Amino acid sequence: MSKHSLTSKPPRGWHYLGDINLEYGGFFYKLTKWGYADIVEITPCSDAGCQDNAWWISQGSRTTEVGDETLASALSCTGFEGEVTEEIKVEALMAYGGFERDTSEVVQIGPKDEYAREYVEPTIKLRANADLENFARKWATWN
Repeated sequence: MSKHSLTSKPPRGWHYLGDINLEYGGFFYKLTKWGYADIVEITPCSDAGCQDNAWWISQGSRTTEVGDETLASALSCTGFEGEVTEEIKVEALMAYGGFERDTSEVVQIGPKDEYAREYVEPTIKLRANADLENFARKWATWN
């Protein structure tokens, strides 16, 4: 494991929501000045019944400028009650409707999983025992 975990100490200005172990998925977001949030999402392919050693890694953006009805539905979906900050908007809207993906990769660590029910073809293959956090740290545009 790296010296500073991405999940417990994300890059400056970024926030993380998800499992403490990145291999179980989560997303990072950074608020911008224009009512958007930059997003980096990591989703295990196993969540869709595919191999256990692969992840979808996507980067894109999410607007926080939505109508009152959409925001109320998103907040209701997450069960949130309280003061609505921009961070709360991003987290609720991500749970409610995701984000626009600008780029996406399928990263596989190690050899093909012969026992997977379904197989998604990786666009990036890493050696066995490679660190997903280190890969994400280098792959994402953290600016």
